Amino acid sequence: LPGHAGALVAAMERDLGTRLEWEGIDHHNTDNPHLHLLIRGRDGRGRPLTLDPQYVQRGIRARSEDLATRALGWRTDREIALSRERAVERARFTDLDRAILARADGDQRVAYGGRPPADRAARTQRRLEMRRLDFLGTLGLAERVGPGTWELSPLLEATLRQAQLAIDIQKSRGRPRARLTLLLGEEFVRA
Repeated sequence: LPGHAGALVAAMERDLGTRLEWEGIDHHNTDNPHLHLLIRGRDGRGRPLTLDPQYVQRGIRARSEDLATRALGWRTDREIALSRERAVERARFTDLDRAILARADGDQRVAYGGRPPADRAARTQRRLEMRRLDFLGTLGLAERVGPGTWELSPLLEATLRQAQLAIDIQKSRGRPRARLTLLLGEEFVRA
């Protein structure tokens, strides 16, 4: 991850046309190791650094994905399918939730009517989204209101993001204890 961070910032510098002062930290306290970058709010000449919101939301991620693909290669169809399947019952905000919210109308309703899509990938995505909605129903974040139709809680995204934060905090607190237990034994950690 540190090497990836350096390559990502170098790509950002090329995109933005300026040198960046930055610090980064890699975290391994969740199921997905990740980076946090802190970028100074000044460009290479000391002027205020202004980043286009679209670049922050999508451009940096696209650069990071491109670098990871170059280093690791393309994910196989099987890896992608397994990742999507696991996302169905995750207590966090997922790409499935993003797709569901994009499909929602102004009344926070999502409908999957009519014939299933002819395209296999579209059928699979639809099936995963519907399974995700059923799971969200068990959490009280979606309610089936008709055949193939759900009403979403207005708190869906915020609740899932908060749940993920709580899980991340719990994992980060548990890891030091697990390491101590492994090193010293349970009787020393309990004391």
